[in-house]
This record gives sequence, C-alpha cells and structure tokens, in this order.
Amino acid sequence: MVKKVYYKPTILPLQPEDDPTIPIGGSQGTIGDIDMFSFADDITPDIMLQIQLYADDIDFADMDADNDLVITKQEFMNWVNENDPWWWEG
Repeated sequence: MVKKVYYKPTILPLQPEDDPTIPIGGSQGTIGDIDMFSFADDITPDIMLQIQLYADDIDFADMDADNDLVITKQEFMNWVNENDPWWWEG
C-alpha cells in the first residue's frame, strides 16, 4: 500500500500590498513543447491548426526525425503514418 505524502499548508499574505500570487506547478500531462520547435513552410494551415489543437498529445521530439527543431510536412506525415493519432483528419 502506498502512503500519501503530507505537505504542510502555505500561509498566504493577508495585507493588500502583499503579493497574492499562488504558485502552481508545471503541467502534468504535456508531452511536447510547441515553442521549442518551428514548422516548415510546407505545413498547411489545416495541419497547423490540428497540431495546435492537439499539441499536448504530440511528442514533437519524436516527430522531428532529423533533430533540427524544424518539423517538415514529410516528417509530420511519417509520424502520422507510424502513430495513427485518433485526432488526425487528413
């Protein structure tokens, strides 16, 4: 049986001039990082829209076959053919 970890509570500031920012951890489900990669000119707007809508389900490092941080239409289509994503409407 796994024992849950207890973290002590954080006391937030109560004065109006205090910083009310509540720290939130990073995403737990994100696989890819769309900001790190760029897309070649041959990626159509329709493909780009699907990539943006489902970016959390894409491992862009896996898609970028030549590791140049630029994803071409050919690399994208190879990735689609290998992974058969449920959201692909091509």
